[in-house]
Amino acid sequence: MRGRGVSWFVCQDPSDADADELTSWLRPGERVVVAGEAPLATSLGALSTSPEQLLLNIEEVAKLWQDETSRVVNEADARALVTWSEGWLLPLVLWSRDPGCASASPRSDAFMSVSSVAGFLRTRVLQPLSEPEQELLLELACSEHQDWRSFVGSRGNRRNRDAVLSRLTREVGLPMVKQGRLRLPAPLEAVLKEEALVRWGTRRVASLARSRVRVAGRHSREREPWRRSREEPDLKIKLLGTPRVERLSTDGHFDLVTWSFKRPLRVLAYLAASPGLAASREEIVSVLWRDATEDQVRRNLHPTISRLRRSLQPEGTEHGAVIRLRDGIYDLDPELRWDVDLRVFLDGLRSGRELRDRGRLEEAAKVWQESWSTYEGPFLEGMSDSWMLSRRDELQLRYVDLLRRLGDVYSRLERWSDAEDAYRSLLFEDPLEESVHVSIMKVYAARGRRDLVNRQYGRLRQLLLLELGVEPSSTTLDVYNALLT
Repeated sequence: MRGRGVSWFVCQDPSDADADELTSWLRPGERVVVAGEAPLATSLGALSTSPEQLLLNIEEVAKLWQDETSRVVNEADARALVTWSEGWLLPLVLWSRDPGCASASPRSDAFMSVSSVAGFLRTRVLQPLSEPEQELLLELACSEHQDWRSFVGSRGNRRNRDAVLSRLTREVGLPMVKQGRLRLPAPLEAVLKEEALVRWGTRRVASLARSRVRVAGRHSREREPWRRSREEPDLKIKLLGTPRVERLSTDGHFDLVTWSFKRPLRVLAYLAASPGLAASREEIVSVLWRDATEDQVRRNLHPTISRLRRSLQPEGTEHGAVIRLRDGIYDLDPELRWDVDLRVFLDGLRSGRELRDRGRLEEAAKVWQESWSTYEGPFLEGMSDSWMLSRRDELQLRYVDLLRRLGDVYSRLERWSDAEDAYRSLLFEDPLEESVHVSIMKVYAARGRRDLVNRQYGRLRQLLLLELGVEPSSTTLDVYNALLT
């Protein structure tokens, strides 16, 4: 069914092949409704939230994990995966393709910090929702009120909140409701809590007694008494993925810094992404206020810089400029310790390349692995200034190149599992790149797994036929045949 205002396909007990074909018909925002009870063994990448019949059980989760990672999970781990995911197919697939999760215990807290899952939930679940719907889900994730009546009546217009919640549960399937109790899938709840902190700050997120920032999937450690180490930065600026700024507090935790509008963040991001953490006044104006008059620049630039200085001043440090102005050049005060993930990423690329060229492959792999961990998503994800978009494309290309080089180094070191992780992550960025499929087949062959070589070639052939209507190249076929002999 497709027409004005209609965005649903309805089918009754489709075969797996039919279901896969349906996804190729879907336009952005359209969904599939399955009027049947049998689960579908399909990737269904177009689904943002899963109807009940598409939620996987323990046996199906265990089989999916084994198929994607070539690792057998026991019943306890399979139950943990179901608990983490609620049987939700797409997060499970993304987890299985993440190097940290594929090799970790399924009962590990690392599952809640996978950037690809967070990106999927933000773009495919949150963004299509209206502002009131987003607000309600964010509030639910942070609220202690877990039954329908108390949550709806906790604040604001009860009738409006009830209508929004009813529409969400009916049309989106979120939150899940059982006997009047509201529940969000664990991965979505974790993303919503982080999103609430970014949007609202610590004051509004009343259920969180204190903003204890999670860094790289780990909770901040309690340190009593706290003594600052020489390596502890004053400020952390995250530009890769959803932008985030954190300031060191007097008790050793990092507090989230937020602004009510994005202009301060744009200026800070431009400085932090510039060589030497510095840029001239003319550069900043030409990029951020290119259509403004000089009078408008004077009325906006200085107040923005002043607001940044006040909000970024670390607690317990002597009052300083934080952002200095010297001879028409703005820079981030070098007297403070700045931890900028973009600098860490780029420095790692350069250092790893130098180490590899000198034949120090183990050290190069270690440095590049750290750069990989630093890249948590596209540059300034969610922001769309023209300078950001061009830089985003450039950094994405560098990230893809990093994965290729890292996979090749691991292969030379015969660290086959690590090589496979790098190549699979590369394949996630471009599933149709034949050379990456070939690299994975070579890894399997080196491990003596001809069955997996055959399976990988079959996946490549199916993808190319489905997406491009072509067979793998003759070169790829020759490599495949050679690996099987």
